[in-house]
Amino acid sequence: MLEHANKLNDVHSIGLALSYGWFLLGAILPAIYFLGLPWLIKLSFAQNADPKLRPVDPSAKLPEEVREYFYQCHEQFAAIGFEHVGTFDLPDFMSNVRCLLVGFVNQSTQEAAVSAALYSKVNGDWVLQQKFTEFDTSFADGSCVNTGNQSFPGAFPVPDEKQAFILPHLKEVAKLHQAHAALVKTNAGNRRAVLELDTEFHGDAAVWLKQGLEKESQYAFLCGYLNLTERTLPNEPSNTSNPYQTPRVAQVQNHYRPTIKGAHLMTWRELFPIKQIRTSLRLKRDRNALAETGVRL
Repeated sequence: MLEHANKLNDVHSIGLALSYGWFLLGAILPAIYFLGLPWLIKLSFAQNADPKLRPVDPSAKLPEEVREYFYQCHEQFAAIGFEHVGTFDLPDFMSNVRCLLVGFVNQSTQEAAVSAALYSKVNGDWVLQQKFTEFDTSFADGSCVNTGNQSFPGAFPVPDEKQAFILPHLKEVAKLHQAHAALVKTNAGNRRAVLELDTEFHGDAAVWLKQGLEKESQYAFLCGYLNLTERTLPNEPSNTSNPYQTPRVAQVQNHYRPTIKGAHLMTWRELFPIKQIRTSLRLKRDRNALAETGVRL
């Protein structure tokens, strides 16, 4: 009888130990997920504060999926009255990320647009991660309306003077432009549209695109998401598998790195289920905004 009781006590103790272990595991894993990952981002994330854009020769060798995508963009933009102002490679904006940008403008409507293809390095190979198009109408008071077909909102805060809409269901350039025109008409009020490429950058498309990238980072810096630091880049030989990467010599560059606040907020916004909830709410808001214009797409 006593032996049986001892065995029951042993089983009970083992059960308590297992329950306690699962409880600890259930507490530790979420802590690692929500508190540990931001520190990895803080240590690994680096964004060039002075990115260089290089013109891409139309005859340059590009991955076929990128060439086909940009060919379609050229055709679709030309069909709605936009003019190509330059194709650029952005090789050093972020670690292990490459980007190709194509700029377009419509002088008669004072509208600008950019199509982009983003690559990241996965197991040593460059893999296309995202491609999107966005239209922008800027106004003389410094505000703007921006409409893109990105799949999800960005991790950085958006300035109050920028009304940004994302409509990923509109893959065709013409339909996205129709949505943008409707949103501008509804939200512009008495503001006067200006083409910043001409008024501020005297037709220099590379400087215009670079300024757009820098403005986003600078605002994140002002909001306390990023710090400005110096980073020494080592020598890097050319990679023949990457058609738009040139050798890099050792140099010191100013880089943005996340603050503790920025690392946590940026990471949490990209984690499940926060990313899914945030994206769903944003897409619903922007679709409703489009519906209020009376345009159905």
